[in-house]
Amino acid sequence: MAIALFIVGLMVIGVGVVFFVHGDKRIQITFEILDKLGAKTQSAGAFLILVGLILVYLAVAVVPSSSESTDPASLCRSQTGFEDAGAATAGLFPTLPFPAHALSYRSSAVQNGEEYSQQIQVCSPSLSENSIRPFYASMLPQEGWKQSVTFPYGENPTSRCGDPYCWEMGSSPTYYVSLEQVREAWPGPVVLYVLRLVTLP
Repeated sequence: MAIALFIVGLMVIGVGVVFFVHGDKRIQITFEILDKLGAKTQSAGAFLILVGLILVYLAVAVVPSSSESTDPASLCRSQTGFEDAGAATAGLFPTLPFPAHALSYRSSAVQNGEEYSQQIQVCSPSLSENSIRPFYASMLPQEGWKQSVTFPYGENPTSRCGDPYCWEMGSSPTYYVSLEQVREAWPGPVVLYVLRLVTLP
């Protein structure tokens, strides 16, 4: 469709240029009705050029962007920081689920001996703030995670989580995940959030 619009736009521009430059009697006869209405041949040519430019613009800008919108991940790529993000992943962190079409990037990573923490920025398209929390509350236990009342903030393993969205798995090492900073963003609908991941020996 974009190619067709582009070609038609160029053709209309070409015809408009002919009308604008060559305002002779033959063209004026062709546009006799326009002349009777007070329109000049050059005005008709300028109008056609304008229409052609609009068609070319639609072909180059609007149509491609509308086709890209059929890709759900394109909603996330318009968010700051996610322009070049890949499919959501937690790297070597075990069995961590993500919604379909989610993108992610790692914003921080700190290692202190055998302790390791990282923050994963995630964007999930076509979801809301009220749907992403139930997603993890449901999916993480299915992957072997159990809800945790503590989370090792500041390397303190006895720190309170503070909400129902912390989970842990295993022992020696113990893996922790916390769902944080959940927010909706536009253009969307998309939901942005942080997964804070910690490994303790």
